[in-house]
Amino acid sequence: MKNQYFGDIGDYGKYGMLQFLAEHGITISVNWYLTQDDGSADGKFIKYLSKERFRKYSPALFDVLKEYIVDKNRRDVLAVNEVDLIPNAKYYTEPLPALETIPAAERKRCREEWHHKALAFCAGTDLVFDTLLFGRI
Repeated sequence: MKNQYFGDIGDYGKYGMLQFLAEHGITISVNWYLTQDDGSADGKFIKYLSKERFRKYSPALFDVLKEYIVDKNRRDVLAVNEVDLIPNAKYYTEPLPALETIPAAERKRCREEWHHKALAFCAGTDLVFDTLLFGRI
């Protein structure tokens, strides 16, 4: 996941699903699998936030995403943590080390170490939402 993706149309659906599950008793951890922005155009699908017809699916979620992305121009996954978008969720926010800063021989070990920390943090919840599986890296 990259901050530049935060709040695009795909996130609206994912966060809505996670909200629904949390509101129905499922405990959730979010493993952001956060990497550095890359300057690409990915995550650009935010025009839905200017169309009131999309608000009906999850008004509170829509309003928060619109506030952060349109009003505050803030593309930051940590916003989800700040406003408790997913009730009582735990968020693993340690970014993955940038590969270019790690010697090639150490990259696999470094990634595995990061992943083990993430799994340990997320232990004890019913569902672990891993953005690597549902996002882009």
